[in-house]
Amino acid sequence: NGKILNKFKFFRLPDDIDTTAMVLLSGGYEYQDVTELHNILPKHANGVRLKVKTSLPQFENLSCYSTWLGEQMPIELDCCVISNFLLLVFESQVAINVHDRDSVAFLEGVIESGYYFTHPSVVAPQYPRTAVILYHLARLVSKFPNNFNLQLIEKLKADVNDRYLNSSSLFEKMILQSSLLKLGLNSHFETIIVPANEIESY
Repeated sequence: NGKILNKFKFFRLPDDIDTTAMVLLSGGYEYQDVTELHNILPKHANGVRLKVKTSLPQFENLSCYSTWLGEQMPIELDCCVISNFLLLVFESQVAINVHDRDSVAFLEGVIESGYYFTHPSVVAPQYPRTAVILYHLARLVSKFPNNFNLQLIEKLKADVNDRYLNSSSLFEKMILQSSLLKLGLNSHFETIIVPANEIESY
């Protein structure tokens, strides 16, 4: 029914910030593109127009970026989405604002509390798997360590390593090993062949 439904705004999926960031990072971008996006996003940050209702109490007052850009969409805090967007922010070297700082505080809070183990679907509703969350955090932190608390980076390394050693899923071990390599931990390097059916079912 797409030929009919696409005529109605109600059925259109809103833009989300991490897909937007990934498109710019993979396709090349002008500094002005990132600056314009960076100026738009505060309008959709937590507490600016609406307030998050689905996060944990310690994060409710952080003015983090929300997943969605749609005017009618609720505020949603997702540490993987935010990690993807901060990759673009840090790489492009746009001027850091309060929303960037609060977004970093959110990610650091997730690492410090270990919520990717205990509340993965709350801290990453779009990517609600522990290994996937760890991968996103490792990718960002390994590339821009100076933007994060060094003790929390060490905790993240230990958590990724622990999950890697205790995971029975080959797909998880594959992305966790990639995370370990990004974080400079090469001690567990091994060839991991993931069956196609596990990739499909993960």
